[in-house]
Amino acid sequence: MNNNLTHVFLTFTRLSSSFQALLNRMASLSHLQSIIQHGELRLQLLKVATQIGLPEQPIRKAVQSDEMALMEFVKSTLSCMPDKEEMLSLKGDDATALLNLLQKMIARDVNDADTSRKARRLFIRLSQQADIILAPQLVSGLVLLNDGAPVSGGGYADIFRALYGDREVAVKRIRVHLNDKDPQKIRREFAKEAHLWYHLKHPYVLPFLGIDSELFTSSLSMVSPWMKHGTIMDFRTALGPSNINIEQRLFEIAEGLEYLHGEGVIHGDLRGGNVLIDDEWHAVLADFGLTIFSDATAATHETNPRGTCRWMAPELLIPELTDLNDIRKTEATDVYAFGCVCLELYTGMHPFSEAPNEASVIYQLIIGNRPSLAALDDLEDDLKAPAYIKTLVDGCLRRRDSERPGIAEVVIAMKSATREMEISS
Repeated sequence: MNNNLTHVFLTFTRLSSSFQALLNRMASLSHLQSIIQHGELRLQLLKVATQIGLPEQPIRKAVQSDEMALMEFVKSTLSCMPDKEEMLSLKGDDATALLNLLQKMIARDVNDADTSRKARRLFIRLSQQADIILAPQLVSGLVLLNDGAPVSGGGYADIFRALYGDREVAVKRIRVHLNDKDPQKIRREFAKEAHLWYHLKHPYVLPFLGIDSELFTSSLSMVSPWMKHGTIMDFRTALGPSNINIEQRLFEIAEGLEYLHGEGVIHGDLRGGNVLIDDEWHAVLADFGLTIFSDATAATHETNPRGTCRWMAPELLIPELTDLNDIRKTEATDVYAFGCVCLELYTGMHPFSEAPNEASVIYQLIIGNRPSLAALDDLEDDLKAPAYIKTLVDGCLRRRDSERPGIAEVVIAMKSATREMEISS
C-alpha cells in the first residue's frame, strides 16, 4: 500500500472512530443532557461527516429531520413533571442552551397554543430561577431625556423617557430600596414581567422592545415605545370624551384582552391607568406586573392578590361571600375589570366613585352593591352609552363569576352590535 493510500485509510479510520465515539457519547446521555448538548454534538457530527466525505444533500436533510425530532422530543418533556423539575434546576450555559431551544419552540409552534404556552411558562420560570437574560432580549445605546429624571412613577416602578436610535421610548425601572429584605425577589418579579411581556405580540398590546442593563447600574429596565398620548384617561381629558370614539377604544381593549386569554394569560390589573394610546389613537394594554397564567396551580396564587381595589372583582376581596374555595385571578376577574373600565371611560370617574376609600369599596361589595350603572344614564346626549354597552357592562359586573360572559363573547357582541348600527345607518 503506497503512502497516499495509507494516509487516506488511516484518516478514514480515525474519523470513523471519532464518529462512532460521538454516537456512543450521545447514546449515554440522559434525556435532558441530550437536549442541552444537542447543538454542540450536532456540530461535531456534521464536521466529521463532512470530513469523511458524505454528500451535502443527505446531511442537510438529516439536520432538518433531526431538528424536528428534537422539537418533538422537547414537546413531550413539557408534560412530564420530573423532566420539568430537572430542567428548572439548570444553571449557567446549560440553562442558556435550553432557553434558546425553548425560544425556538415558542416561535415555531405558533399554531399549537398548548405547546407554546407550556414552553413559554417553562422559559419564564427557568429565566427567573437561573437569572438569565438572552442576548436577543437586550437593547443598548439608550440615552435618557428629561435630564435623567423620571416622568412618572407607580407603586413599585419609575418611568423615564429616552432615545433609542432616533425613536423615543419609555424605560420602566423597578424601584429597589436599600431596606428591601429580598432584592432577589424583586429581580425575579422583574424577570417574570419582562419575559412574559416579551412573548406577547398583538396590535392592542403595548410592544416590548427589550431589556436595558446599561442606563442604571443598580437595576434592569424594560423598554417599550413612548406613548405620547399617555393613558386612555389622559387622552379622554385632553380631547374630550366625545372625540375619542369610546366604543372603538373599548372594542380594542376587549380584543387585546381576548388575545391575552387566548394565550393563557390573565392581565390581573386592568384599569384605565393601564391602557395607553398609541400614535394612531389605538388603545393598547400595558403594565404586566401583576399578570399570571390562567392555569397556574393553587400553590402559585397569592393569599392576598395584589391589584387596584376599585377594579377588583368581589371574589378577590371577599371570597367567603362568593362560594369560591381559593382566591385567584381568573379570566372572569379580568372581565369584571373590563366592565369597570367601560364605566370609567364613559363617566370619567373611578368605579365606586362615591366611596372615599378602599374600606368603603369593600363594604359596598359586602352589602351586595356593585359599581353603579345609573351613571351611564346621566350622561349628556353625545356621550350616551348604546343599549348594548349597558347590557355588556351589566353582565361583566355580575357578582358571581360564573354569570359573567367570557371576553370572547364580549368581542362577538360588540362586533355584532357595530354591524347592526352600520346597516341601520
